[in-house]
Amino acid sequence: WVAGWLLDPEPCSPTTCSLPDLPWTITATGLGPIRLGMSLGDLDYLTDFEWIWEEPAAEGCLVSHAPWLGTNLQADDGLVVDHISIGSPGAGVTEEGIRVGSTRTALNAAYGADVLSFEAAGYGDYAAKVDLNNDGAADMLAMFDGTGMSQPITSIRLPAVLIEGGCT
Repeated sequence: WVAGWLLDPEPCSPTTCSLPDLPWTITATGLGPIRLGMSLGDLDYLTDFEWIWEEPAAEGCLVSHAPWLGTNLQADDGLVVDHISIGSPGAGVTEEGIRVGSTRTALNAAYGADVLSFEAAGYGDYAAKVDLNNDGAADMLAMFDGTGMSQPITSIRLPAVLIEGGCT
């Protein structure tokens, strides 16, 4: 295996290239420069941030909280980014303009039939599963504290898998 940036004829490093301004774009594959499946080493290199990883649950499971970004990352096996949880309106926005704080009405208006389901997610939360890349599968979870149409999104999670309190 080799990092993709090593194959670039003119690699971009944090000292030669600047990161995109916040909010970063939320896609089916990640948040800005953070990609699902990227190695933790690539994450450190490409973001030039100090990611502090803790092992709060299962052995090998790592979780990192970045308060300056309003984002949590999880590495189920301690090697790659498996989950991204966005909790700040300023951290990320989808191409359709949806972010933490957007209402369920706005989500439905932006994604229509691509909102695949809305269901109880446990602990009093509700989750809307959204297909961001039109492949028929849910890519993103928009989390809510209630079922009303004016309820704001409390967090956005990638991929569209419910996890609670760390690795399973």
